[in-house]
Amino acid sequence: MRRLAAFSVESLGEDRVPFGTVIEKVESWIGQKGTTAGSPEEILLPGGKIATVERADFLSSAGIVQRFIVKEPVEHGIFTTEVDAVEWEEGTALSIVLASASEAMSPQWLDVRRPRVLLELISETSPWEFKGTPVTATSTIFAGKDGGDRFAEFVWSDQRSLPVVAVSNEYGADLHPGICNDLASDLVGLAIVASIDQEASWCLTTTKTKEWSVYGGAIRLYWPGIQPTSSPFDHHKLWTAQKLMWNTDSTQHAASRLRNQLRKTILAQSAFSVPRNANIDRVLRASRSEEIAALKSKASSVNDFNEINEKLELRVIELEEERDAATARADSLAEALQFSQIAQQDSIAPETEAPPSTVTEAVELAKKRYSETLLFGDDVPTGIESLAPNAGPPQKILDCLFTLHELAVAHASGPLGQNVSKWVADRGCPCSGESETIKNSPAEMAKRTWKVSAEHSQTFELHQKPSTATSPDHCVRIYFEYDPSMKKTVVGWVGRKPGT
Repeated sequence: MRRLAAFSVESLGEDRVPFGTVIEKVESWIGQKGTTAGSPEEILLPGGKIATVERADFLSSAGIVQRFIVKEPVEHGIFTTEVDAVEWEEGTALSIVLASASEAMSPQWLDVRRPRVLLELISETSPWEFKGTPVTATSTIFAGKDGGDRFAEFVWSDQRSLPVVAVSNEYGADLHPGICNDLASDLVGLAIVASIDQEASWCLTTTKTKEWSVYGGAIRLYWPGIQPTSSPFDHHKLWTAQKLMWNTDSTQHAASRLRNQLRKTILAQSAFSVPRNANIDRVLRASRSEEIAALKSKASSVNDFNEINEKLELRVIELEEERDAATARADSLAEALQFSQIAQQDSIAPETEAPPSTVTEAVELAKKRYSETLLFGDDVPTGIESLAPNAGPPQKILDCLFTLHELAVAHASGPLGQNVSKWVADRGCPCSGESETIKNSPAEMAKRTWKVSAEHSQTFELHQKPSTATSPDHCVRIYFEYDPSMKKTVVGWVGRKPGT
């Protein structure tokens, strides 16, 4: 039996969720799987196959446990959902393990999702937590400087026991509408999903440096246990908005790809990181001990002692089965890791360094990286000063400048085979020349004439448009022209749209 994912939440204190409510939710979830087929232990699934349900109750002075094991047939094997609900003096808890067993000499690559019963329970009742970290079924908003401070305190807390998926929004918009709550639903019980606005992102950049921040529409995964020696990119993955849109022109597709990637990553980790609630085992041990003690106190004949021996023998068998199950879980680690690698083949690669947080940083990075193919004119710094520091956003400006680097490389290799503006636009950055009206206006063209060097000025027509339909200090234009004599793309302006 290979563990695929595990969930464990508890509700503590006087306002804890009633045990009866938990059991009702579990029974309702089982009932929704299909119709009773001959007995309560069999369910006719919509596809015509039969699932089985095993129920068991364990009562002791330590509390009560109700166990449900649902076994559903899948190709070449069985998919099992084991649900344990426990109530003790201080609280209520629910633990769920998803597992599979193969009946053939072939591996099973099951793509699992969180059980619907867990989502419904956490959505409709509260409070719930995992090892002290509150659990919800919706995203948490961190806005403004205060939100940035609270987010930093939460993420860097030694007490945090769950990963955080942070979704930064740009100009109030996420990568795709609804992605925050979609992720919260996908990862309920296993991660906290945070929505971070621009001011909170800047605050985080200030307090934790840009290497640890998330901004400009990026999404980041922060695992628990961040230490001073932790690497900001090796473990705590960052995807910029541009990286998320890699190889797709649909934000819906981009959001779907990342949701699948995060779900597979975090659920696979849960199989080995989320233990069953300790009170379940405590109640089970107490129940068995008290049952045997009761038999001993009543024993008055050989038959009574034989019954005690049978109970003890059954307990030995149970312990051996638990030992074998633990060994099987350990042995399945390599298989699970192999599955994780296969599942990630269509994944989006995270960033390996911090993206630029300002327009100046984006241009300076481009100068450093593409010094052999790009020449920046003397008026570029003036253009940068006309923009808001986070215009573009900066990562998109860097991506556009990379396209101009590629343009120089392509030109040096031979004819492009199409006009320059279309060639550039086809590589992800909108590009065009000026309209005939502007080209025929000396006054307008004078606004598009910049110093390339102290001795030379040049008029530019072709321009990239990293951002449009926004305020003038965020509406970026990159004017350029390829120079065949230098075999470089000359960048004359990175700044506001001329005349604004």
